[in-house]
Amino acid sequence: RQAAHLAPLERTPADRLEIVVADGDSEDRTAGLVAGIAGRDPRVRLLRNPRLRAAAGLNAAIRDARGGIIVRADGHCVLPRDYVSTCVEMLLGGEADIAGGPVRAVGVGVVGRAIALAMSSPFGVGGASFRWSAGSGGARAVAHLPFIACHRELAERVGLFDERFARNQDDEFSDRVTRAGGRIVMNPRIVVNYRTRATLHGLWRQYFAYGYWK
Repeated sequence: RQAAHLAPLERTPADRLEIVVADGDSEDRTAGLVAGIAGRDPRVRLLRNPRLRAAAGLNAAIRDARGGIIVRADGHCVLPRDYVSTCVEMLLGGEADIAGGPVRAVGVGVVGRAIALAMSSPFGVGGASFRWSAGSGGARAVAHLPFIACHRELAERVGLFDERFARNQDDEFSDRVTRAGGRIVMNPRIVVNYRTRATLHGLWRQYFAYGYWK
């Protein structure tokens, strides 16, 4: 289920921004809510992702998008208001081939908060610095970022997301960009809030899939 967080867009001219939501047959109210917003705001479009995998939804959204810069967001995350503008500035200024910010884990309930705490430390997630470096230091090169911004030309040149991957398609994409000489730069000032799983069972399923597809 790939859904952008639909924050207010009044600061961005209508002809400079579009939001394409690829919905993988959600069983909640996602599709209806997005369709309602799309009916009021022509910048928002809803696509169906019948293949259900994230990579297929991302590719469908990229192909449908008309802009020259692509920014990815997922349904579990909330982007800060200056995320898109900061990433665009980094790309247009030649600071990065892929731009983005770190992730701050946010949990609900006692178990969810414990999971978020573990996911916010090197002990819990190892070398994935984008998970534990929110707000610290300056912009720096990293091996991977989950919620990326890049020029459409780059994605088309190295190839879109590999739809054979049920998980970790973004890691594989980052690897291809790096091998092609691209620079992935994290700006610690634009922190993405990410809603963690709320149960140990949900966390186990998530990380078992991560490990398998790695």
